[in-house]
Amino acid sequence: MPSTKRAIALRLNREALDLLSNSPDKIKLDLNQDNGTSLVIGNKRFSVKRQEGHIPYQLYRGFEELGSTQHGTTSVELVANVLQVFNMKQVLSKEDKSRFRSLTEAAEREKNARRTELLPNVPKLSSSSSSTSSSPRNVLVGATPPTRRPISSASPVRSSTSKSKSSSGLSPARPDPAYVASVRERLIHLLAIYPHRLGQLTTKLKIRESDLMPILKKAAVESQGSWCLRPEVYKDLRIWEWKRYDDKERSMVIKNAEDAYDALKLPRNAPERSNLTTPRKKATSSSSSSTPQTASLLQPPPSQRVADQHASSTTTTPTTPIKSPGKRPASSTTTNGIKHDEKRIKTEKTSKSKNSSSSNSGAAVRHSPQKATTKHYHKSSSSNHLQHTTSVKDSSIPPPLAPSHHKGTSSSSGSSSSDTDSFYEEEQQVVPDYEQPFVVSPITTQAQFLAMCKSHDEAQAEYIQLKRRISKDHPHYLYALDHVEAPRDIKDEAQRRDMYYSKVKAVYRSQGGNDWRTVMQLTRQFNHQLSKVNALWNEVERAFHEHQFTLPTKR
Repeated sequence: MPSTKRAIALRLNREALDLLSNSPDKIKLDLNQDNGTSLVIGNKRFSVKRQEGHIPYQLYRGFEELGSTQHGTTSVELVANVLQVFNMKQVLSKEDKSRFRSLTEAAEREKNARRTELLPNVPKLSSSSSSTSSSPRNVLVGATPPTRRPISSASPVRSSTSKSKSSSGLSPARPDPAYVASVRERLIHLLAIYPHRLGQLTTKLKIRESDLMPILKKAAVESQGSWCLRPEVYKDLRIWEWKRYDDKERSMVIKNAEDAYDALKLPRNAPERSNLTTPRKKATSSSSSSTPQTASLLQPPPSQRVADQHASSTTTTPTTPIKSPGKRPASSTTTNGIKHDEKRIKTEKTSKSKNSSSSNSGAAVRHSPQKATTKHYHKSSSSNHLQHTTSVKDSSIPPPLAPSHHKGTSSSSGSSSSDTDSFYEEEQQVVPDYEQPFVVSPITTQAQFLAMCKSHDEAQAEYIQLKRRISKDHPHYLYALDHVEAPRDIKDEAQRRDMYYSKVKAVYRSQGGNDWRTVMQLTRQFNHQLSKVNALWNEVERAFHEHQFTLPTKR
């Protein structure tokens, strides 16, 4: 039958343990509720505290059996059931206090024993030794000795040495950047084929899991126990240069990359997709080898935005041209036939100018802001192969399309009609010669190709200057564009556009703008210049791909 003895466990400090070992008296546990529980050993009382949440356990004692035939056989017997645990506050014993006091005194004596003394008379050194020696003694010895201060000479050296040792011992070893780049390259080319589990990756890459996880989390995502390559990482693949791919694996990687680019909604001509096409072989010719050409640079037209020089490098699609709304009919009745004819002719001419400018600019009444993608096409020295990279300039200011200037036929209140008439009369006085669309002649020769490349660069430089001028000189106009929404309750596009620009003009003047005519003229000039840059670039790009002309050298 098991023993029914009950016991408590006591955790003693060093002083109580020493006193208990040397005292012949029995210990006494005082359970006084007022002063708290205490343990009495001889004449010394120690405060103890019961441990909360203790789980009872059984205490056993082992002993060797005397009649056992096997050597070293040990049996155990139950001593008691431990129901409570009491902890005693840990305090320093007399021996601990004495030991710490002696260590402190020894350190103080060692510190005071080391002093730097300045010798009053030091023999002069030879010229050779004094010129080559840079000992601190030469600095200390002088005509006017400095004030003596007890400074420990060994302290700076020892402290710097100890700091360097401790820092080198505590700071974790940083991984080699070249090693991390190598692991990442092998990892992404492995995950590009198909998803892998973590165990498969560590086995194939021969790397520990702890070293792989920081790289893996940045390049892949976990899905159902497998790691898949992130879509935005596919652009870093060297599909055709990676020698470990066979034809089947390379085809799988190309298909997976196309799916990733489609998921990112990248256009077909996005620079990220350049790693999907087979690189052309370099053509070897004596002329190219003897007279190497420097890389040329062509920039296609940016969108209708003012470029921000501090923008981040991301890739977006270029602005998509949007069809401008149709014409509004002119007024058919007037009291003065001559004035009516003149005004109608002038209005139709203005409307034609607005519609042509609208169709070329690719802007609507209100677009969602887009970013301008600038492609740089480089000409290789030995082939006519275009290699493009992308640097995107973010933008913040959309120069809008100039409004259509027609008188409306719908009847409204007299005040709104007079405001609209004055709005258009003011607009028609500043119309420049931008109503004719820019037409480009087809390129058939190398000389025409080089000339049009130069014209494109000049037109694009003027385009950028116009954007900067609008951004710098007319902030009130840009504020109005950002704070006016196009009315949605009007079905007629021309009328809705007219109402929108009337509101833009009102907000512009409320912000202190007083040069509306110049703003409208710059807007028309901007739209015309954009159509010119687009037309030149389209013809240059078409001629290059069809005839493989030589790109102009960059000077």
